[in-house]
Amino acid sequence: MIRREELEYLRELRLHDDARVTMLLAGSSDDASRFRLRNEFWRENGIPAARLTSLGGWLDLRMRQLISPPSDLAAVFHGLERTADFERLPVRGLTPRCKRAAPEGPASI
Repeated sequence: MIRREELEYLRELRLHDDARVTMLLAGSSDDASRFRLRNEFWRENGIPAARLTSLGGWLDLRMRQLISPPSDLAAVFHGLERTADFERLPVRGLTPRCKRAAPEGPASI
């Protein structure tokens, strides 16, 4: 699940221009449940053209909560090259669902 994205335009890329795209790890929680990825777009001459930073997490669709990905996928994420401003993100524990208060029954006499 991607929660937020920020796109910075730095230079122009034109149709049919050759470009290189890199993906770097800009942040991660220790359990890899939350991550920040940065894609950098480079012109053929090595000049940066754009930067896309995405903040997201692995969502359990049934529980609607963040979860850790499988260990092999977490290892791939943690193995990505890191940005100079890499940030360790906090681990968010499972939060209890709101419980609706039970309606009070008739008063006993």
